Amino acid sequence: FKLLGPKFGKDLKIVSSIINNLKSDEIEKIENEKALVFENNIEILLEDIEIYFEDIEGWQVVSENGTTIALDTNINEELKNEGIAREIVNRIQNFRKDSGFNVSDKIIIEIENNNLIEKAIFENIDYIKNETLAVELNFKQILVNAQEFEFDNLNIKIKIFKNT
Repeated sequence: FKLLGPKFGKDLKIVSSIINNLKSDEIEKIENEKALVFENNIEILLEDIEIYFEDIEGWQVVSENGTTIALDTNINEELKNEGIAREIVNRIQNFRKDSGFNVSDKIIIEIENNNLIEKAIFENIDYIKNETLAVELNFKQILVNAQEFEFDNLNIKIKIFKNT
């Protein structure tokens, strides 16, 4: 207002309203052309305004050289379950390797019941089986001598067997 008051005088209220309601294409035009003329021959120069970007909760926003990219960082249940399934696949693949299985060996997977991961597994069971070459994936009430894995505050027990 210190800068705009003397420049626009009695039109300051109109100019202020125009600035507060600028659309993204108008902001881009001001950035590129260094000025923009509105009705009543009101010209707003780039140095008359301050352009800044604010992050919106759940979004990551980056702007550079007139280009802005916004990334939705919210994780819904489907994405969370897909992440759990991918982590399980990773752990099983490493377990296969550490157990000396051949890359082409078909396996049977047993997982101890865990309510926190069952839905994630059921929603992604085909993916898990395909990636690990599992012919079966079974839940067991209790697994003895199973490999324990911990990730994302989840603790799971898994056993794998070569399919004979």
